[in-house]
Amino acid sequence: MLQVRLDIEDLILGYVSGKIRRSFLQILPGNIVKIETSP
Repeated sequence: MLQVRLDIEDLILGYVSGKIRRSFLQILPGNIVKIETSP
């Protein structure tokens, strides 16, 4: 699980999708990521 800080200073928990996990890409602090939330 990763903590993601939004522009409005909220924190949400997220996880790395299967495609990124399989391709061994690293997500480092400070990276800009695209997120998708469910209601």
